[in-house]
Amino acid sequence: MPSEIIAALRQQFRKKFRSIDNCRNLDENVLKPWLYCEDDISIGKVYCSQKGWFVAEMKRAEYRSDGPIEGGGPFDAQWYVVEPTGAIRFLDSGMRLVDAGDYDRDGKSELLFSINRYGIGGYELFLR
Repeated sequence: MPSEIIAALRQQFRKKFRSIDNCRNLDENVLKPWLYCEDDISIGKVYCSQKGWFVAEMKRAEYRSDGPIEGGGPFDAQWYVVEPTGAIRFLDSGMRLVDAGDYDRDGKSELLFSINRYGIGGYELFLR
């Protein structure tokens, strides 16, 4: 993935999560405001289409709390789509990409995600 797209994705993540709370360590287990920079934002799985679309998973690593990961929070998988024009859109959080395919046979691929949120399961289909 080009470095300018990675930088733009990290900026979008930072806009969504201007401040993050985390524990200093598991023993303390007290949430406090935690400063972070763009390099602290993890880019997970990235998929690219033949037409130049990207789908990227992002999250903030180093979750240090004893409790469950907050659904939709910065330590949960955040999925973004990057259009060939460079425009970036947030898809959703707490999901795992299962497959991409033309499920409705319209000539365009759809993305199938399994929902992996605390206490919630199922599937989501994203159309373009």
